[in-house]
Amino acid sequence: MPGNQTQLETYRQKAESSPTELEEAIKKSREEGIREANQGAKVKADLFEKEWEATKQSYELQIQSLEAKSQKQTQ
Repeated sequence: MPGNQTQLETYRQKAESSPTELEEAIKKSREEGIREANQGAKVKADLFEKEWEATKQSYELQIQSLEAKSQKQTQ
């Protein structure tokens, strides 16, 4: 009987601490999810910015080329 009483008390303590542990686990998971989402968004934004810069540079080179052709034709 004393062993059963100890085991019963252990189970009670686990049951009482379970909601707190669950809340902590949920909070930690939520924070981790937010952190991962923010990091993913930052990576996407950085890649988009680099892609835009490359596209912009390409357009600028095309403009320069067309301007040079235009000047040659008018001479």
